[in-house]
Parts: sequence; structure tokens; C-alpha cells
Amino acid sequence: MRYPTSWLPAAIALTGVLAGALFVFHRPSARAAGDPFSDDPKPSASPSPDDKPAPFVEIVERAPSPDKSKLENPEDRIGRALESRVRVKMDGVTLAEFARELGERLGIPVVLNRRALQEYDIDGDLPLSFATPNMRVRTMLRQLLDENELAWLVENEVLTITTQEDAECCRVTRVYDVRDLVTVYGDDGTYDFKFLPLIDVLTGTIKMDTWQDHGGEGLIDAYKADRLQILVVTNTAQVHEQLEVLLADLRSHIPDKPAGDVWLKDAQLVKEVIPREPRVDPAEAAVRRALSKVVTAPIGETTLGEFARHIEELLGVRVRLRMRALEEFDIGTDLPMTVEVSGISARALLNLALFEHELAWTIDDGCLMITTADDASCQRYTRVYDVADLLLGKETVIPPPMATSNGQEAPPKDVADRSGSRPARHDFGLGELIDLITSTVKYDTWQEYGGEGLIDCYDRAGMRVLVITQDRTVHDGVEKLLGELRRIRREGNGLPMPKPTIAHREWSRTIVREKRENKSVGYPPSGFGHPPLR
Repeated sequence: MRYPTSWLPAAIALTGVLAGALFVFHRPSARAAGDPFSDDPKPSASPSPDDKPAPFVEIVERAPSPDKSKLENPEDRIGRALESRVRVKMDGVTLAEFARELGERLGIPVVLNRRALQEYDIDGDLPLSFATPNMRVRTMLRQLLDENELAWLVENEVLTITTQEDAECCRVTRVYDVRDLVTVYGDDGTYDFKFLPLIDVLTGTIKMDTWQDHGGEGLIDAYKADRLQILVVTNTAQVHEQLEVLLADLRSHIPDKPAGDVWLKDAQLVKEVIPREPRVDPAEAAVRRALSKVVTAPIGETTLGEFARHIEELLGVRVRLRMRALEEFDIGTDLPMTVEVSGISARALLNLALFEHELAWTIDDGCLMITTADDASCQRYTRVYDVADLLLGKETVIPPPMATSNGQEAPPKDVADRSGSRPARHDFGLGELIDLITSTVKYDTWQEYGGEGLIDCYDRAGMRVLVITQDRTVHDGVEKLLGELRRIRREGNGLPMPKPTIAHREWSRTIVREKRENKSVGYPPSGFGHPPLR
């Protein structure tokens, strides 16, 4: 049977028309679905919220707000953030991703010590797995990092993730107000301060092998003056964490009222003394002020030369490279650098960025100089520190020695019974403050312990000053220590110094000689001397 074929061209044409119409009809839906071949690069429909990756660190409870009546430094702010509670759920998240998200969630800078990590072939791609529904950040960090043989510490205004070996070698100096733990009250209404029992408890129960008295390198020293009874501790971040807990536990057992009747109305009132700032060249002072500026944006991948230019533009001061010192270590302006941290002071940024490459910075003739760490440590300068406000209540009248007929020194008597041509000497406690500084601020850089740093005092013409010749990092440490002492004295609840007794006066005469006889060669003194008990 034969069929007519005249309709075939018309059928083919009709099929083409229908196919074209169908393609055009479906084009809008393709755009709406995000068709990559669509003329419209932006899909009209937003992606589903379910497609967004879930955060692997979430804040469950934030730490309490700071006390507005007291100034909070960056390290205190980070410490407070570590008291927050978080929910963590991650499997295979890289170390770099974890550090970035933790910093964003807590609002604090978190960085990796890449130089220390690279020594163990660890980089930011290290996978991490951890899960907890509710845990303090401090505890979470300790458990998570310990599983990967890592650790953390707070320095230079950032939380640094590093190796355990690096954290154990990095010792931090902190000042603790312990007035309530060292005050001993007598039945007659008098009181005194006894530091040695507290020091023995701390060093004998917290990581004993880390303290100098037990073969380690941790240091602890005491200092007392009007409204100032403190311990200065230099040890690892882990030891400081345990020490804070122990001090809080001890305070929970303090009775509401001290034993015996205590009358403080006869105590000498503290005279307000405003210390003078160390005299600094105006050009250097301008650089120091500029270093306190906050870096608001990360620099990213750069070179040493570009980094120096960026800092110069940011601070508005001259920045120079000490090329002769750099070239001795084959370091040029093309040295690659990665500076990802922000939200910290320019001083802290310089410390972090340059430390990664064993570099450092100094201030020379109004210029910020970038050089090697070895070269910076050799550049020392002298500065005078007014410490009169930290010596209040420590003045002791030391009578002159009286020779007998056989040439021996006569037994000491009270000052009122003294006679002779030689006047009595006044001890203002400068020696104790010098011991505190040299034993806690980079002790191995001082001449007394094998270094080249110098420190001396001058107490004439109404002055109570310390004269120090050291490199920049040590001067920064001295300024920080003195500032912390003044902050605690201003904000704390320390008691005035008790009136000196005859035993105290005689002890003051011999304390310098005893320290020289008992001091270990090459190491600073540990603990605190006390006058004999009556």
C-alpha cells in the first residue's frame, strides 16, 4: 500500500518549531537553577541555607564582661575570652582553618608559630578532629592540642599555637597580688608579711621540676612596699594557669576576719607620689607613640622590603633596614613574609612578623630599624627610671658601725644610742628592687649572671632612681614590670608597711652581705629573705 508523501516536509518543519519553543520555554527555569551557560551570571533564586557549611566552633556561653573600673590589657582580654564555653564538632578540619575560626568566634587574634611548627614538619594543613557539646575554651585547647603534641600560649597580644617544646621553653613573667595570703596578724594588733611559706607551697606543689630551686629554670620572687605585696613569677603558661587556680583555692579558705584585733588607724598613710617618666628623645618618643597604633587589616603575602614600606606608611615614621647586618645572614629585601594577623598594636605585629625570620627591631635616632636578632641584642642604651613611688614605707635607718678597741665592730645598738662622727645611712630598699628586676626580666642578660646588662641606683638629692643599660627588649620588660607593680599598688588592697623594729633594722644591715654569700653563681636568687623572728 502506498502512502502519500506530500505531508513530510510540513511535518519536519512543525517538529523544528515545537522543539525551539520547548527550549525557549525552559530557559528561565535554567537561569533560576543557576545554569552555568545562562546569559545571566547571577541566579535569580538564592541558595538554600542548608547548603552553607555549618560552623565547627560555636559559642555556647561568653565570658563575663570586664570590670569597667579597671584597665584591661590585651593579654587580660584574651585570658577572659578563654573562659568562654564553646561547642566544637570537626572532623579533618585543618589547623589553619581551626585557628582562623576560633579567632573569629572569640574576637581575639589567633596565630600559628610556623617557624616552631616547621621544625617538626607541621604546617597549617594538619588535620584535626575533636567534638564536645560544651567546654571551656581553655580546656578544649589543652585537650585538642595535646592530642597532636601541640600547645598554646599568650604573648605579644595574641594567642599562639605552637609545639609543646616551644611552649615549655617560652617563659612568661606575671605579677600576683598576694597581700591577703602573706599577711600575718599578731595578738597585739601588729602585722607583718611572710612570703616564704607561700613560695614553698607554690614551688613544692606545682610542677616542682620547673622551678630553679628544684633544678628547673622557673623563677619566683617577692616584693613589698606600702600598699604593695606581690609575687613575681617567671614560668611557662601551663604553670601560670595552675598557679592561678591554686591561689584561688587558697583564698577560698581565708576566714572572714583576721585572727586577733587589728588596728590599722595608726598605720602610716601612703603618700601619693607620681613617678616621672624616663626621659626619652622627642624623636624616639614619637616612634614609641606610633607603635601603639592598632593594625586593622592583615598585610598578607609580602616581602621584607614591602613590609617595611607598609609599616612606614601605617605609622608615619621612618623605617629602615640595617642592610649590613642583614646581608651577613644572606637576607635581602626580597625575603618572603606572610603577615596575616590584624587587630593588634604595631609593636606586637612587628614582634610576631620579624620573630618568624629571626629578625628584630630597634629605635635609632628617630628611625625604626629592622635588623637581625643578634644585632639588636648588641645595641644597648642607658635609661633612668624613677621608682620613688615603689619604695614608700621601705626606708630604714642603718646606724654606722662602731669600732672597739680590738678593731672589731661593736654589737649594734638602737639608733638613739648611737654616737660618733659618722652619720647613719638610710636604706630605701633599692637593692631589693634591683634584685627583683635582674632575677625576673631576662636574668641571663645582666652582668651579675654572665650577661652584659648593667643596673645601678642613685638616692641622693631627693632622687630614688635606677640607672639601667640594656637592649630594647630588656628595657621593655623593665617598663612592663614597673607598670604592673604600679597598677596593683593603685588598684589593689595592699596594706602599709609595718613600723620597723630593732630586729628589722639589724636585718637590713646584713641582708646585702647575706645575699652575696648565698647567691648561686650564674643564677638569680630565688625566694625572699626575712628578718629573724623575735
